[in-house]
Amino acid sequence: MPSAEEKLHAKLSGQEDEKKRNRGFMSEIAGPVITWIAIAATYASLQSETPNTAAWGAIMFALLALQIGLAGWKARN
Repeated sequence: MPSAEEKLHAKLSGQEDEKKRNRGFMSEIAGPVITWIAIAATYASLQSETPNTAAWGAIMFALLALQIGLAGWKARN
């Protein structure tokens, strides 16, 4: 049976690993999110109201979701 000190060390080690994963995810996703926001703002300011706007928006959100998924995968591995 592990001692209290060993249990504490294991718990703290697990928390440090979780912090590293979270920092990795945020660093992976920060650049793409800023880029997509800038692209969307530019497109919205230049584009007139057309039916293509909804399709463009759906594609942009799908690409953003893919990038978020990729960042999450990279942070876990």
